[in-house]
Amino acid sequence: MERNTGIVSFIFYLNRQKTFTMSWTRSLLFFLATLSSTVQGQTGDLPCVCSPTTFTFKLNFNTVCPGTVDKNEGISGIECFGIPIDTDDIVPVKAELIQVIESNIGLQNIAIRDYDGPFFDGEEVTYASVSTGDLTRPDEVPGSIQINLRLRNAEDAIILYAFTARYTNNCDFTPVFEEGDVLGPIILSSFSPARPKYCPAVPTIFPVSSPPSSAAPVSDPPVSDPPVEPTDEPSLAPTTVAPTTVEPTTEAPTTVEPTTAEPTTAEP
Repeated sequence: MERNTGIVSFIFYLNRQKTFTMSWTRSLLFFLATLSSTVQGQTGDLPCVCSPTTFTFKLNFNTVCPGTVDKNEGISGIECFGIPIDTDDIVPVKAELIQVIESNIGLQNIAIRDYDGPFFDGEEVTYASVSTGDLTRPDEVPGSIQINLRLRNAEDAIILYAFTARYTNNCDFTPVFEEGDVLGPIILSSFSPARPKYCPAVPTIFPVSSPPSSAAPVSDPPVSDPPVEPTDEPSLAPTTVAPTTVEPTTEAPTTVEPTTAEPTTAEP
């Protein structure tokens, strides 16, 4: 899709007239990034949702558009561009506003979230998709995601960035993004997978349950001799120790003769 230079010029015009607002950016840049898409499948009465349920975006002022995201079976088209306002310095030093917009397949906005700054290089924000909740109607199903950035450079001049990805809503392809994808001056540092309820391509792992165990008191097991392994060798006869008999002695006992003392007569 070729860029609509008339809309870009109109944005510049609004800024010069001091009537520029983020709401104009949201409307005009989204129209500029509009791409055609085809719904590939459904789950029940709803189109499939195989896009992430949460996104964590990290500012990286060393990267610019077009980024690294390309079309695949889950993304029908992307658009990424930056617009410096009255400046040649396209290197930002902070983000005044990060805005995330989800739109349905009919290009109607179904969620808008603003993150007010300032945010600096390396800082992150996390966005939760509407698909984290219950979807009941086709017009609630996400068909695209857009990230708008209002940045400031060292001269305090404005730099606008917008990234848009349109989904195919293919039931058989996920994930549509990869961790580390560059989306202009932001990086998709992490994301949560789609829900199996809305995306059959998400592998479902059923947990293995085990019966509850009651903890018994721990006691030391009794010490016993190790069992004797059976053997084919003949066993030895038991050893019998004969009792020891003390022989009596025949020697005559020794008799001590009594001693008789003679009486002593004292001289008067």
